[in-house]
Amino acid sequence: MAKKEDKPKFLELTYKTLKVGNTIYKLDTINRVSVHTLKPSYSIKNLGIIRFLLFGMLVSYGGIAFNDEKIKLIGVLLFFIGIGGIVERFIRKNKYALKLTFNFGGESLVGSQEKDFIEKIVNKIYEFMNNPDPRNSYVFNMEDRSITVGGDSIGGDFKTGDSY
Repeated sequence: MAKKEDKPKFLELTYKTLKVGNTIYKLDTINRVSVHTLKPSYSIKNLGIIRFLLFGMLVSYGGIAFNDEKIKLIGVLLFFIGIGGIVERFIRKNKYALKLTFNFGGESLVGSQEKDFIEKIVNKIYEFMNNPDPRNSYVFNMEDRSITVGGDSIGGDFKTGDSY
């Protein structure tokens, strides 16, 4: 089971470690690094939407049947609350996380709304795990989604720093 999602400002990747906020992980203890899609939370659950829609229609029908404008209005409002729950599912953006799985069985999630940025981090960690270079280090700024390579800040398209 994954630990609660971390929201650090920076991730620092060095020759042997990955620093996530105030927690430092050794690269040789990381078993798997992947992009994880976080399940969004909604104000109204699926069953609640169905209830609002059905109950709204029933109350509206009751208002029409008994010729009562107040009951009809309440039914229409309940129905539109259900419609609002449906619209929320189309509007809400997915969130993604960098998922770290460790040799000892633990997991950690680092969240972001930008899947491409998380993929860049995964690729850089993969690169470090397979071809470690003690001269390079990376700082991933989770707020503005920039990557600092050996002291040079990179924004927009991902590029590597100067060769030594």
